[in-house]
Amino acid sequence: MPTQEREVAVKGMLCILAFVIYLSLTGCSNNQAPENEDTVSYTAYEGYSYKGPRPSSDTTLFFQTTDKIGFNSLFFFVSDHNPNPTIPPEHFAVKKVISIVKYGNDYYDLKVKGITLVGTVLKVDYTSTLQSENMTWVAAIPLILALDADYQKIQFVENGKLVKEILL
Repeated sequence: MPTQEREVAVKGMLCILAFVIYLSLTGCSNNQAPENEDTVSYTAYEGYSYKGPRPSSDTTLFFQTTDKIGFNSLFFFVSDHNPNPTIPPEHFAVKKVISIVKYGNDYYDLKVKGITLVGTVLKVDYTSTLQSENMTWVAAIPLILALDADYQKIQFVENGKLVKEILL
């Protein structure tokens, strides 16, 4: 190989090497570490029934309530004979209450897989399992969660798929 061609090849290799070093130093790669993901503790409450606005078709509703009045406009406790505890009034002073309601002629079982906080994004990961479909009556199955976390956005992930984002 003539000397001039060798110099051009070496300069080309040096340029590529310099670019790779630049990318590694500036963090411009696909291997960046994600922000810290913190697990958020929560309390799930049962024994409530949905009484809020009635949609005209089958849907999933998402709510965040920060006071007892707002919560009571959406839900009521089914009965005094229910063995489940109600949400203590003091929770509304220090916690946020997030609710998911499956509304329609299909009956679902809702379970939390986990709640995490990444930066200012709260991720509520849950499963929704169809139990009965095309019923003659309307179901409004709530999943009610009280938690203590600071966030600016909520992402609801149902069965591994992002279904709703709420920017606060």
